Amino acid sequence: MTDNILKPESFIPYIVSKNRESVYAVMLAELPLCGCCEVPILPKGPWPMWVNIDGKAQSKLAGWKQPSDVYFNSRPVCSDCVKENRITFQCRLCQQDRPSSQVQETIGYPSDYLCSVCYGSVSAKEWEAVLMKLEERHRYDFSP
Repeated sequence: MTDNILKPESFIPYIVSKNRESVYAVMLAELPLCGCCEVPILPKGPWPMWVNIDGKAQSKLAGWKQPSDVYFNSRPVCSDCVKENRITFQCRLCQQDRPSSQVQETIGYPSDYLCSVCYGSVSAKEWEAVLMKLEERHRYDFSP
């Protein structure tokens, strides 16, 4: 079985246990690495949330991180790195470098950012105009 796991292209999912209503199975999933700390990130997706140990709890046991909506150098960044301000971004409105905890809006891929400082200090009309301009700029972006 270990040879099967060492070659992702030949991995075959298998059932671990079975009951009358469902089965527990092992599947292979490709996980992105955080663009900041290089720890695997469990992407948002169809991970079970109704079992005794759901997807979030399983990823925590494995030492994997939860995703955020922030990308750095076109790579996803985990929510821990965002909360701990390990990366900075440049706000497209004020052109200032800000800590990741001040991301108010993320638009497109690769992303442009707007900061919470501008959100609280510019008029709604100006904010909406910049947001619409960035959305237009990114409307054909491919997002991972």
